[in-house]
Amino acid sequence: MPGVEVTDRLLDYNNEIARVIAKQYPDKRILTLAYTVTQFPPERVLPEPNIRVLFCPYPPRANCQSHDLACEKNRQALEDFKGWIAKCPKNMYVYEYPNIQGCFYATKRNLDFYAANGIRGILFCFVGGTQFTFQDLHTFVFSRALWTPNADVEALIDEFMAAYYGKAAPFMRKYFNFLCMEVEERQVHIKVGGGSVSGLFTVEFVEKALQMLRQAEIAAAGDQASLYRVRKEKFVVLFEDINERNLVNEKMVVTKLEFAERLGDFVRIARAMKVRTSGEGVENDWLRRVAKLSTKVQPWYDDPLVSRLIGDPWTILESEQRQNIFQASIPGGWLLSLDGFYGGCGPEVYRHMCEPRQAVWFYGRKSSFAATETVLYIDQMPPGRSCLLIIGQDDDKPGMARIRITINGKEVFAGENGFSERGWSEREFLIPPDILKRGLNKICFRSLDESAAQKKWFMIAECKVVFK
Repeated sequence: MPGVEVTDRLLDYNNEIARVIAKQYPDKRILTLAYTVTQFPPERVLPEPNIRVLFCPYPPRANCQSHDLACEKNRQALEDFKGWIAKCPKNMYVYEYPNIQGCFYATKRNLDFYAANGIRGILFCFVGGTQFTFQDLHTFVFSRALWTPNADVEALIDEFMAAYYGKAAPFMRKYFNFLCMEVEERQVHIKVGGGSVSGLFTVEFVEKALQMLRQAEIAAAGDQASLYRVRKEKFVVLFEDINERNLVNEKMVVTKLEFAERLGDFVRIARAMKVRTSGEGVENDWLRRVAKLSTKVQPWYDDPLVSRLIGDPWTILESEQRQNIFQASIPGGWLLSLDGFYGGCGPEVYRHMCEPRQAVWFYGRKSSFAATETVLYIDQMPPGRSCLLIIGQDDDKPGMARIRITINGKEVFAGENGFSERGWSEREFLIPPDILKRGLNKICFRSLDESAAQKKWFMIAECKVVFK
């Protein structure tokens, strides 16, 4: 078995070092990882007594950190853990991942399981970040539970809520219970290392969560510390909602006015928290990808646009949308500026094995950047046949990326992109009659491949619409 061979080789290597260390520093311990390819228990080689193996329940052997190791999606990791315990129980520590939304009780059950199996060393992966729910609660409760595994966790939660949220504590406890119950009852499985949380933050979840958090805000009024802490949780909900359903991807289920209010509320909280990045980023690019808003000042929340957005989100959103049409007249048509593309990556200079050029690009459908789009405003329809002229390039991986081009929702092209690899080339796509219209025209480039980021990408360096 390949994984077992790698584990044996790692332990063999570490054992050589451990024997030398033991002679000079008999009171020291060496830590190593049972992680991904070395998560498999060993077959031939066992660790020296002064080695501690940090077992890491991580993908692809553990595919759900929303639930404990008893979850079916973690079956392989559980078998691995039992194999390690059977062979070298005194050498085992655990590297736990309590940084997934709503994983509180899963973490508690795992800690109970580890304690029952004699584990005496646990290292938590990063517990924090602006996109993690109830991070301070986790820190408080589990710092106690690590010392006293049989501690009354519910009593610790109530103690924390009262001290941390003040008069808002009952509402925050209600929201915490709701969050954890949703993970259990809907069987939401989120894995560490890039697992999507969209299955948790559904439209229904967001509406109920925001209602509870508004009640908590009202209760905390006048207590700035408690109000700030309530809004840290609201920040997470607003981020996930806006990230999943926004102006650019057109998945909004609320009115544009309500979206503007939520976006204004979000940036108000983000600025108060001085959030410079938020996982996928609340930097300039993130605001472009969700609302077509471009800031130019660093940090982003000091940009005057942000102040105006907080003060009057609806007016600012509307005015900025009207201004964000990036095109220039050329003989027979228009050149669409790369600054007007949204939803993908860039614009940035790309120079790997090609002439350096500004470009935008997108990846496969399993990535967060599976499409890019722009708009063309036509005041008066020119005569003649219309064409889309693209300068671009295929990825530098085997096989050609498949793309779909639509204008105003109607297909112009679908299939292998036909562009060069490792160099720029030009293609012309005939636009069928009656697709373009006076006013705004939406041009969308989307991947047809199921791959994730870094695979099956397509890059655009120039985009024109011309009439011949």
